[in-house]
Amino acid sequence: MNQQNQDQLRYLGNLRQLCGVNRITYSEGKMDGVRAYELYNAAGLHFTCMDSRCMDIYRLSYKGVNFPFMSKPGLCGPAHTDLHGINFLRSIGGGMLYTCGLSNVGNAFVSPEEGIDDVFHGRLRFTPAENTASFSRWENDEYMIGVHGEMRDASLFKDNLVLGRTVTTSLNSKSIMVCDTVENQGFEQQDLMLTYHMNMGFPLVQKGSKVFIPSADVTPMNPAAEKGIHEWNTVTEPIDGYPENVFVHKLYHNKEGQVVAGLYNPELGLGLQTVFDYRTLPYMVQWKSMMSGDYVMGMFPSNNHAAGRKYEREQGTLQHIAPFEKINTGFTLTVLDGQADFDAFVRRVEACNL
Repeated sequence: MNQQNQDQLRYLGNLRQLCGVNRITYSEGKMDGVRAYELYNAAGLHFTCMDSRCMDIYRLSYKGVNFPFMSKPGLCGPAHTDLHGINFLRSIGGGMLYTCGLSNVGNAFVSPEEGIDDVFHGRLRFTPAENTASFSRWENDEYMIGVHGEMRDASLFKDNLVLGRTVTTSLNSKSIMVCDTVENQGFEQQDLMLTYHMNMGFPLVQKGSKVFIPSADVTPMNPAAEKGIHEWNTVTEPIDGYPENVFVHKLYHNKEGQVVAGLYNPELGLGLQTVFDYRTLPYMVQWKSMMSGDYVMGMFPSNNHAAGRKYEREQGTLQHIAPFEKINTGFTLTVLDGQADFDAFVRRVEACNL
């Protein structure tokens, strides 16, 4: 521990005064029984990771300002998740992150001859974590806090995929690191679809907010998006009845193979940057909903087009994972606070030109 850290400790009886992890359980409505970890630090980050739902990040605020979109149904526990037909819409609570996969992302896919009955966006997002743990510790000169869990997406006679996730930040950091390992613990090659469904909402998202994606090519994925393709990066005020737009971006990346993207609100002087590896996540799925009451800008690093396993097969873009193969992936979220952060962010986006 360096001298600066030692001097800071003179002011504290317990580091939880500034930074820590708490275990919580919700006890009301459809969120009743949902277990989560609450993490906070001295930089002003405050977020929850739900071990009842894939260690996904639901709440995220910075210095009291909310960043994610939270949908009308709100947070729902797995017991209140109905996946019949389009009832999945009644259990999508939004939040900063929900993870889609591992066998399907997008439209449900049913293939009786293969014994496949894949639900919309897959099962992972409502899969509780196993082998969970939290930690708060000094690592050299950084005081790190984090959580870990494992989610198994498996079936008798079929796939056996495990996602191991560690989510961390540090005492004075404005960044959250999500480090994932997908492992095929079975003896056969499996299809693999993975999308990080990140949802930004008010007040970060409002008219004048700026969207930055190093887009090499953009494809509209629904009829409304075909009409709005030239305005994919425009944020308007809420519009009653405005249909959602879904786009898929092929991406440029920097010389390190990373993609830098994000959103910035010049009025608030706040934004959110995401950085991820192009080799495992070559697409950005963009969900733009300017509809009143469903007002959200979704930016999803992805290894697919979020249109379902059938679509990926037809396009020849379906990814696979070999028996006992491990794939390391994930992303880093960083809060942008002020003009200097924004200027540096723009330079990082512009460096993604390969």
